[in-house]
Amino acid sequence: MEKRNVFGLFRMWLKRQGSQATLQALIQQTETEASTSGKGQSISGGGGSPDGTLDLYELQQLLRKAIPDCSSLEAQMFMAMVDVNGDEKLNLQELDANLSDCREIDSIVSGAGEPEKRKQLEAELASKVQTLRTKSGQLTEALQSAANKRGGYVTFQDLSATFQDIFTDITPESKRMLITHVARTANVSAADLGLPVTEVQKVLGLKLYEAAKIKTMICDS
Repeated sequence: MEKRNVFGLFRMWLKRQGSQATLQALIQQTETEASTSGKGQSISGGGGSPDGTLDLYELQQLLRKAIPDCSSLEAQMFMAMVDVNGDEKLNLQELDANLSDCREIDSIVSGAGEPEKRKQLEAELASKVQTLRTKSGQLTEALQSAANKRGGYVTFQDLSATFQDIFTDITPESKRMLITHVARTANVSAADLGLPVTEVQKVLGLKLYEAAKIKTMICDS
């Protein structure tokens, strides 16, 4: 699947639409359209009456106004990155406050962006991934538990919640960086309903770490 900065694409499209008031109108319009047309199938479900927030299905419909071929996985990632409070709904304030930061982090993790900021975030990413590997048992158990409920897949929201559990004081920026790293590195297709759990484990180096740890234990015994 093509890896692209959906935050940047959506932000550029919004600029062409106009003001924040226009975004509020787009949210309301998308909710109304979703409630009258019925919901499509998705790994995370969704539904409800218009309330000024977007669930995952509604978010994907909004994103498709800007990016017609926006996939379910891209919508999942967008939700997990922008949804700071983890309620799996987005409102105008969350979109307005977090869209630019998500765009910048995605750009930096992909190898672009301001060099000094990129160097800083790359070092932080390496540190966080190493910590995850030292907690591979806890992480693997959490991911597998989520995957068992979703036919072998995990969602980006599952990742967000798991990272929050492991790093209780994690900043939104650090969590977004980890999510983007997985999104940019994982081998997935647009047809996937989520992230194959084995692919997430591979991206984070969990299997390699466990194998190395077992080898060390055998050598030391």
